[in-house]
Amino acid sequence: VLFLIAMTTPSWVTYIFIALTCSFALHEYFSFQAKADRSVSSIPSYIFIICQILVPVNLAFHYLYLPFLFLSLVPLFLVCVLPGLFVLQNKPGQFLANYGFVASGALFFVYSFSFAAGLLHFSKMCLVLCFLLTELRDLISYWVGKISAKLEKGNPQNKFWKGLNYKI
Repeated sequence: VLFLIAMTTPSWVTYIFIALTCSFALHEYFSFQAKADRSVSSIPSYIFIICQILVPVNLAFHYLYLPFLFLSLVPLFLVCVLPGLFVLQNKPGQFLANYGFVASGALFFVYSFSFAAGLLHFSKMCLVLCFLLTELRDLISYWVGKISAKLEKGNPQNKFWKGLNYKI
């Protein structure tokens, strides 16, 4: 409902909605990974703050029709600035794990996810269609998994279920 409200308003409201979605997704990525992997907890919080600042800046470049800055901001940050910030931390043993963690989060949630704003230039309905297809896929996979779990409980010795659970 919130997404449809954002789509029926002016484009700057939709950009703000996309920026909030990117920011929340990036925050969730950082929080889940920090709980799962203790080596990531050594990443300073200012790197996470810089990644959060990149979200509205990147979308502002896109909104102002500055494609060169939009396309180059995050990769330049990842290649030029981020390694320097990790050098200042002076923990070379964890550099690759921490750099890979932050770089993958920034590329996916700041860079790639913000390309949804590019769909606004084509059509708002194109963006709605992409989100609808994503939600439809999620719902179908949820219900298929729920139904298959009920069927497996009924006959767990069936050859179909043994083949389905076969791991390569």
